[in-house]
Amino acid sequence: LNNLIGAWRAVKASGKGDTIITWYDFQGILAWWICLLTFRDRNIVALNIRLKDKTTFVNKMAAFLYKYALRSSKMKATVSSREYGEALKRRLRLRRDFPLVRDINLYPGYAYPFKDNGKRIFCGGNQSRDWNMVLRVARLLPEYRFVVIMPGKEREKVTNVPSNVRILCDVPYKTFMGYMHSSTFLLLPVDTNAPAGLIVMFQ
Repeated sequence: LNNLIGAWRAVKASGKGDTIITWYDFQGILAWWICLLTFRDRNIVALNIRLKDKTTFVNKMAAFLYKYALRSSKMKATVSSREYGEALKRRLRLRRDFPLVRDINLYPGYAYPFKDNGKRIFCGGNQSRDWNMVLRVARLLPEYRFVVIMPGKEREKVTNVPSNVRILCDVPYKTFMGYMHSSTFLLLPVDTNAPAGLIVMFQ
């Protein structure tokens, strides 16, 4: 609902022929549909398309919205991976290229000192993490301690947590970075073919 409200506000605040640039790709798609249905002339640029390749009903509906928006001459979009752009073209049967725009360094303080606390594996982030895979790996590696940092809204989905796994939610940025940079390994399983986890990889 918040994405729809944000897209509507952007369309309403803009004028005929204006260009709306959305940081979150789905808001750009929604803005295009709003313009189509309300007969408004706007140009839309959606940064970093991340349509997940899943078979759920919700994802099929999203693919429908993306497909027709991305066919329009009024809609432009970028990707953070050439391979993903080509896969998206095949999946949605599009005859257009997506400009490549790399993910950028959003936050200061990437140059953290590394301190290995010994046999600790870190997994954290927000977008499209396969938390259950982390638990399966932890069961296979009981000699390692795992620190998992996830959004609070994801916590209820994770059950049967092994004793060697510690789960934290919604921690400050400094805490996140501290745990990551004092771990022996980074585990970053994702549950989608869309780009995810890139910022954590840079960190």
